Amino acid sequence: MRPALCFLITLAVGGSFAIPAAAATNFSASYQAARAPHPLALDPSLSDPAWQAGRMPDAGGFTDLTTRSAAPHA
Repeated sequence: MRPALCFLITLAVGGSFAIPAAAATNFSASYQAARAPHPLALDPSLSDPAWQAGRMPDAGGFTDLTTRSAAPHA
């Protein structure tokens, strides 16, 4: 009885991982990668002007996919 129960539990747990998660995304923009002119220092203040070359343009309409509302950060 006990080995059969262990097998059934293992089968149920293993089978639950095979079910794909439901997700809905509809944002499909692409961006060009920016090449830095020199290796950038990992400075939290981002004082080197080369950091500004990698900023994304304002695409407008970024949405938080969890809450389906406007993204809280630019």
